[in-house]
Amino acid sequence: MQTLRDTFASMTSRQRWWLGGGAAAAVMLFVVVIVVAGSGEDPPPTTAPETTTTTAASTTTTTSTTTTTTVPADTRPLTGLPVGDGSPLDPILAVKIDNSSTARPQAGLEQADLVFDIPVEGGISRLLALYQTRLPSEIGPVRSVREVDPKLLAPFGALMAHSGGDAAVVSSIRDAAVDVGHPVLGALAYRRAPERNAPYDLMLDPQAAIASVEVTPGQRGSWLSFGNRTSEEAARTIEIQSSNVHRVTYGYSEADGGYLRFHRSQPHSTTSGDQISATNVVVLVVEQLETGRFDSSGAPVPDFDVLGTGEVVVFKDGAALVGRWERGRTGDFFRFLDPSGDEINLAPGTTWIHLVPRGGDYEWR
Repeated sequence: MQTLRDTFASMTSRQRWWLGGGAAAAVMLFVVVIVVAGSGEDPPPTTAPETTTTTAASTTTTTSTTTTTTVPADTRPLTGLPVGDGSPLDPILAVKIDNSSTARPQAGLEQADLVFDIPVEGGISRLLALYQTRLPSEIGPVRSVREVDPKLLAPFGALMAHSGGDAAVVSSIRDAAVDVGHPVLGALAYRRAPERNAPYDLMLDPQAAIASVEVTPGQRGSWLSFGNRTSEEAARTIEIQSSNVHRVTYGYSEADGGYLRFHRSQPHSTTSGDQISATNVVVLVVEQLETGRFDSSGAPVPDFDVLGTGEVVVFKDGAALVGRWERGRTGDFFRFLDPSGDEINLAPGTTWIHLVPRGGDYEWR
């Protein structure tokens, strides 16, 4: 069993930073518990950590203030950041990326503008990462698509990179995006990394993928609402458990301008060595659907209802804003609304959106 002193000594200076301050004792107790629980994608312990948490059921009312901000039309649609010189925007590239412990560290994930963290069969997650502001030299490992992917992609007019998938799902992808998957481009844009084990070895050259098709410039403005919005409810530490296997922790760091991401106690770092940091973290509570499909082990392949309305929590600037999401049609993106019906704005920057099935756990303090 690892002691509190050993745990703290093993952390980087950046991780110690957000554990400091007046809440240090409580947060350090939490770190000890999750270190004992282990790392990777192993099931969590049956005994819950003895921490004081804020849950969805107890945080339906918050005290907040709103500053109305007009989002300029000349902004990047995924981040709300200014375009700058007025030149045409690059197209949006979406990539399906594996997130199992055997697939990490991923390449290029830290440069994504918007990432969906989505449960798949077996309780692990895969990521749908959207790129526009920055384009890495390589992205991966690239994996197959699932039923919810075209529904999430529909508003963006993106290019979609993937390793294949169920024929009906791939057909739906082609209705929602430009297909630049491995079955289409093959060696023109993909390679097998010899240092990785299959099937976690398929890597994408994003420049080659974009150059392989004729695309129109991306649009300006934004599908998301960006602006100033503050809450008095602190959220320095976030725990999200979308299954009995997949548990993610975020810790707020003012020095990094957002939330540092962990898998349990392990920093979620990429092949560059950088730990992933998100300006905004969004928990989107959704209804899980049956697809009637099963993987090779017999585990059911899930789908999710991402139309209608449901619970949402938006985390930014070390605070939580609780409300509901609304989405009327697949061509629209989600709207995040507080209990009064006012828009919940995101801070300009990167965003990670977690699809959490009803019954999943998420808490903060």
